[in-house]
Amino acid sequence: IAWWRLDIDVMRIPGALAWCAVSGMALLTYFLAIQSLARDQSAGALITNLILFPALMIGGSFFPLAAMPDWMEAIGRRTPNGMALTLFEQIVFEQPTLNDFVVTSLTLGVPAVLAFLLCASRLRRPPFSTS
Repeated sequence: IAWWRLDIDVMRIPGALAWCAVSGMALLTYFLAIQSLARDQSAGALITNLILFPALMIGGSFFPLAAMPDWMEAIGRRTPNGMALTLFEQIVFEQPTLNDFVVTSLTLGVPAVLAFLLCASRLRRPPFSTS
């Protein structure tokens, strides 16, 4: 109903869904890496929440970036969440340029690959002794 109500071209839906999946996986790997570096589960949850909620607030998840003051919007568009949201808006409402797509994909993707490699290396060796 939202696609119809906002008069969005149906051909944009697959690209928007694909970008949501890819950017969501990237953001998930960031937080998995933070969790894997924590001393224990409760410390990981605390650290992740201390980073996650301010990033969500300023990155446009709770409040639209356009409704924020200019200085806040400028910061929000530079967060990983804000970058993903900005490109999503371009995919849905405009035509993103190749440059925007490549820059955003690399900016989110390279740290995501590094975070994934960190998680994989932490899973290979247990961080705690069992005794």
